[in-house]
Amino acid sequence: MDPNLFDRINTLQNYQNQKTNQATQAELAALRQQLAEEANKPKCPHCGGPSEQGFNRCKNCGMEVIWWGHFVGKPGTMTHLIMAMEQYEIAKKEEQRQQKQLDQLKKQQWKEWFFKTLPISFSVVCVVATVLMFLLFILVVCANVTGVVPDSS
Repeated sequence: MDPNLFDRINTLQNYQNQKTNQATQAELAALRQQLAEEANKPKCPHCGGPSEQGFNRCKNCGMEVIWWGHFVGKPGTMTHLIMAMEQYEIAKKEEQRQQKQLDQLKKQQWKEWFFKTLPISFSVVCVVATVLMFLLFILVVCANVTGVVPDSS
């Protein structure tokens, strides 16, 4: 019996297991995404289950619900929903304002860093250029002294 046969069979089994694991991982990722979507849905005020926006009854308990924007509530609680929506919008505007301030601060810090390092960078470039020009000058002088002149044809 061929001793490499066992190695080949083992390799094929490992390959098959890897393909199965990849398929399983893809299925798990899809399920996790579905769970995350369900978790992000508004909750029924009666049973706490995820509610589909736009439906007048909960798909879990069958009780009647009302909607205001993306907020769901029991019938008769419209003023509560309106206040919740207003508070949500205020919080969202505040979050946007804070994000804008943070972006401006980062931009300002970057400008400060850039203008602090610009003179240093310019100085380094000048020194390197001076050294290169000096080396080129030495090379030309040495070539003229030794009589080695580049061919200009």
